[in-house]
Amino acid sequence: CKIPASPRILLAWDITVPLLTNRFMLADFARWMLLTYAVMALVACLIGLFVRDMKAFIGILQLFGLICAGMTVLFVLVMLLFFRNRMELAFAIDEAGVNALVASRKAKAGNRLAILLGVLAGKPGAVGTGLLARAQENTRLEFSELRWVRFSPASAVISLRDKWFMHVRLYCRPDNYAQAEALVERGLVRAKSKVKPL
Repeated sequence: CKIPASPRILLAWDITVPLLTNRFMLADFARWMLLTYAVMALVACLIGLFVRDMKAFIGILQLFGLICAGMTVLFVLVMLLFFRNRMELAFAIDEAGVNALVASRKAKAGNRLAILLGVLAGKPGAVGTGLLARAQENTRLEFSELRWVRFSPASAVISLRDKWFMHVRLYCRPDNYAQAEALVERGLVRAKSKVKPL
């Protein structure tokens, strides 16, 4: 049995990224909160249609709104108090794709703690959240699977998305952004990707 050779790493770096003062992080969080609220509103509509009671519908919608507001406050507190508005990340670009890794020990410990506390408390939601976060600690996207790329030289950020809507942002340093952009463009050409970078 012949083990395939791993692609050669062309560029690797680590960086500390601000969380609450980062427009990309805030946009991602706002998008997820809006999606969550939309799903909750749909559930409230279905419940309202089922019970045929407008007051119940409005009450459920208000409850979901309070849950979203609480999640937002919790997010801000965790980012400020636990992470101190910073996250350590590491990235690598090779001939076939990109890797994004969470390098923060606090984040990794928090993910495992969420799983453990969820198991101990018998809360599948907490276990699921911890498992999802743990799965995102190391994300890989192949150039051949990319469907969307956006270069943001002013912010030194490259946003990538594949056909399954897996999303990765490469937070570059000012001294390596141009090289990272060139490597991503070259990877897209090599993979014969039909993506037109924005």
